[in-house]
Amino acid sequence: MLNYYTTTMATAFSKIGPVLLFIAVSYVVFIKLPFLLLVKAVAHKESNLMELKHDSDAVNDPLRLKEKPHASKPDLRQAPGQESAKDSGEDSKKDHKKNDRSQSKKGAQQESRQDSRNESKQNQRKHQEKTQDHSHSKKEAPSKHRPTQESPESVFELTPGQAFSKSELKKKYYDLLKMNHPDKVASLGQDFKVLAEKKTKDINSAYDRLKNRAS
Repeated sequence: MLNYYTTTMATAFSKIGPVLLFIAVSYVVFIKLPFLLLVKAVAHKESNLMELKHDSDAVNDPLRLKEKPHASKPDLRQAPGQESAKDSGEDSKKDHKKNDRSQSKKGAQQESRQDSRNESKQNQRKHQEKTQDHSHSKKEAPSKHRPTQESPESVFELTPGQAFSKSELKKKYYDLLKMNHPDKVASLGQDFKVLAEKKTKDINSAYDRLKNRAS
């Protein structure tokens, strides 16, 4: 009886165990972890708000200190020495603030001048680079339009001074015409047809010059 009970519980746990494990993992991933992240984000946001509030209070405190002497009535019982000391302290504070403001203005002006100088230098460099590129392109333009004249030997793929017979030259001539005939490349476009016509003219002129030299 005990063995039957233990085997039954083991089989039930083996079937229900993966489901319970899946539920536990889903709870941690989809419920517990987002909740912890939300709590952390809220705490971080509250700390930022407290810091902002502290900064705003620190900024507003000097204004309150300035307003207090105007709101409160002066004490007539104070000694003249104390009043002069207060006045001198206030004057020194005002002078210190004026100096800080003037220094900050000077620093801002210097930064703006430096930025303007850097921008002007960059514009000058760009202008110089453009002018150099333009002049370089002008210099290179004539070289692009110069026709490259091939020698007759290079057209017929012969080495300079190579001996050849009329029959060999004629066979090579017909082979080159077949390879570079304009009708073969007419379907590829007008540009290819023009190149083929030029190549054919070069072949004919080279053949006229080489046939007198054939043995």
